[in-house]
Amino acid sequence: MKKISIEVNTQEIIFSFNKSSSKQTTIDTSNIESLNKINCSYEYILKNMGLVITFLKNSSSRTNPNKLIIEKYSLTGLVIQLTEGLENIDTIIFKEKETLSKGVYDLIIEDKLKIKNLECYNIDKQMLNNLKNKGIKVILKNEITFVNTFMKDNNFNTHADLYGKTHITFNKVPNEYDLDDFTNFLKLNKSLTTVGIKKYDDIALAKILGILINNKRKHVTINIYENNNDIVDKIKTFKKIKKRYKKHFKFKIIYSESYKNKNRKKKIIKNSITIILIIIILSVIFYFLNAFISKKHSEKLSSKLNEYKEEKLKEEQETKKSQTIESIYDKDFTKVISELKKLNEETVGWLNVNNTKINYPVVKHDNNDFYLTHDFEKKYNIYGWVFMDYRNNAQNLNQNTIIYGHDSGDVTFGTLYKVLNKSWYTNKNNQIITFNTASENIKWQIFSIYKIKETNDYLTTEFETTKEYTNFLNLLRNRSIHNFNINTSPNDKILTLSTCYGNNERLVVHAKKIS
Repeated sequence: MKKISIEVNTQEIIFSFNKSSSKQTTIDTSNIESLNKINCSYEYILKNMGLVITFLKNSSSRTNPNKLIIEKYSLTGLVIQLTEGLENIDTIIFKEKETLSKGVYDLIIEDKLKIKNLECYNIDKQMLNNLKNKGIKVILKNEITFVNTFMKDNNFNTHADLYGKTHITFNKVPNEYDLDDFTNFLKLNKSLTTVGIKKYDDIALAKILGILINNKRKHVTINIYENNNDIVDKIKTFKKIKKRYKKHFKFKIIYSESYKNKNRKKKIIKNSITIILIIIILSVIFYFLNAFISKKHSEKLSSKLNEYKEEKLKEEQETKKSQTIESIYDKDFTKVISELKKLNEETVGWLNVNNTKINYPVVKHDNNDFYLTHDFEKKYNIYGWVFMDYRNNAQNLNQNTIIYGHDSGDVTFGTLYKVLNKSWYTNKNNQIITFNTASENIKWQIFSIYKIKETNDYLTTEFETTKEYTNFLNLLRNRSIHNFNINTSPNDKILTLSTCYGNNERLVVHAKKIS
C-alpha cells in the first residue's frame, strides 16, 4: 500500500506518494509539536484528519511556507481539505507532466485557498483564461526552454563538480529555476569563493546575494562583467546594493575592451586607488589611535569598577557584622550588583576567572551586537565589554548561560588564553569560576576547555529533551583538551565562556554549577 508523504519546509509543503517501505508515522499529542514530515496511508489520514491538520498548522507556524508542491494531480482534493485553513499559502506547483484535468481545475477555481500563482505542465486554453481572469498567474512548464541553464553554464556533470567548485558564473539573467539550482548547489558546496555575473540586473543581483547570505556564505567575491554599458547605466542602483552588502562581499566590476578604449576604466581606477589609499592611511591612523584610547579607558573603567565593588562588599560586610571573608566565592554580591545597576541598568552579574585579568561586571542587552563595541558605560569602545547572550534569562539561569568577550590584549577576555596552559588548567584553584548574580553567589566547576573552528553548535541555551541536552554535554566534554574527570547530568546548569582565537577559531570554556 502506497503511503502519502507530507513534508513542511521553510517555503513549501510537499505532498507526494512514498514508494518506499518506510514505517508509517503515528501522530499523537506527544509528537505533534515536533514533527515536520509524516508518512501515512490515505485511510489513516482520512481517519485522523484533525490530527493531520493540526500537524500542518503547527509546522507551518514555525516555518511559514507559502507554496504547496503536489507530486500527482490525484492528491489535489486531499491537499485542499488539509490546507484550506493555512492563510499564507498563495502558490500551488504540480510536478506531474500531464495536462491539468477538469476535476483539479474545478477544485482550484473554488478558491478555498485563495491561490495567486499556479504552476503545471499544461492546461486547456479556456481554463487558463478563466484562471487569469480570477487574478491567478499561471506558469506552464512545457513552455520553458531554459531548464538547467545554471547547471549547464557551469559544466556540472558529477557530484565532484559540485563539491569542489570555487568559481561559478551566471551567463544570463537567472530565472527562478536557475536560482533554485544555485540554492541547491550551495547546500553541497563549501568551496565557493567567486561568483561571476555576465549580464547585470539589479533584482537578480539582490536575489543572488540574498541566497548567499541565507546559506551563511560571506567574503565571496562578486565579479560583474560590464556588457554594453549595462552596469554603467545602473551604477547608482548598483552602488546602493554594494553599500548594503559590502560587509559581507567584495565587489569587482570587470570592464569590456570597448569600455577600456574610452579610458573610462582608467579614470575610475586611478580615482579609486587614490581614494582607497587616503582611506587606508586615515583608517590606520584612526584605528591605532582609537585602539590606544579605548584600551586605556577600558583599563581605567575596570579598575574603577573593581574599587567600587570592593567598597560595596566592605559596606555589606560591616552591615552584617560578619567575620573576615577571605574567599571571593563567599562574598555577597547582592548589594554590589544592585548598586552597579544604578550605573548601568543592564548589569546582570559579576564574573571572576582565577589567575587571569577577568574580573568584571557582566551586562546583557537585547542583542549580541551592542556590547561588542560599547563598554560598561555604554560608550563606544572597540574593545567592547563582557556580556551575556541576549537569549539567556539572568534571573532564572538557563541550561546553558553564555558569556562573551573580545580577545583584546589585557582587557575583557584578552587573558582567557591562559586557560590553554597546562600549568593553569591542572591547578585545582583555577578550575572554579565564580559568576555571581543579583539573586545568588555561584561556583562553577570547569569540565571542558577547547579551541574550535568558528561554529555555533555550542551556543544553544535551552533543549527540548533530556536526550538532546545529554548529547550536548557529552559533545562539550569530549572536545576538552584535558580530562577534568567531572561528570555532567541533564540536571546540571552550565556556564559557557566564549571568545575569538586567531582569525577563524573560538576559545571556549564550559563549567557546571556546583553551588
